[in-house]
Amino acid sequence: MAEYGKTLLAHADFQIRPHDRVDIVGPNGSGKTTLLRAILGGRVSGLRLAPAARVGVFNQDMTVLDGKQSVWQTVRQVSQLPDQTIRNVMGALGLPARFYPQLVSALSGGELVKLQLICILVGQYNVLMLDEPTNYLDVDALDALADYLQNYPGTVIFVSHDEPFRQAVATRVLQFETHQLVDPDKVVKAPQPVEADLAVLQFKYDQLMADPTSSTAAIQALRQQIDRLKA
Repeated sequence: MAEYGKTLLAHADFQIRPHDRVDIVGPNGSGKTTLLRAILGGRVSGLRLAPAARVGVFNQDMTVLDGKQSVWQTVRQVSQLPDQTIRNVMGALGLPARFYPQLVSALSGGELVKLQLICILVGQYNVLMLDEPTNYLDVDALDALADYLQNYPGTVIFVSHDEPFRQAVATRVLQFETHQLVDPDKVVKAPQPVEADLAVLQFKYDQLMADPTSSTAAIQALRQQIDRLKA
């Protein structure tokens, strides 16, 4: 893997599994962001995404936001989660109700970053790819983001310089070292398979419970699945 004629990665052999929360680490300029782009782009031989992967990318590119829309319109149109769930996430990350009617074009740079991050978190994805998501977040928002990612039922791949955040979120680390990607595959806090399945089912159950259009039969069927796994 190379960028601007410079070899960043000469060898790598790794697999990112469902429910992994992978922290990509290395010195500045080692190729962390380039690796994220390569995973997403699929143009590097031997590097591919699973066909079922729906990837949400956060990279502080504010040009993807429509300045003519309100903050609430921007978030609501990208998510299928209940309104209250979206409000909870927005409030926790620093965009409470007073921001809802504001136009995106009126937000500050830091507020735009938060808005883009929120759109990724509540979007219809099962893989989150986050490049420096902790910038512009205060302590409370950092804690809220870490808690959200710890309970996220999909896969998370991220780069961050915030050490407490990394330790709180990551279950695996991929380390850039002398043009190689070291994958010790030491799971720090990875859930057991049954626990991972329970987390996914509980997430779906919470969504159904919060959705007034959900059928009682669907809720009961999912509850039975959860109870069987817990037994």
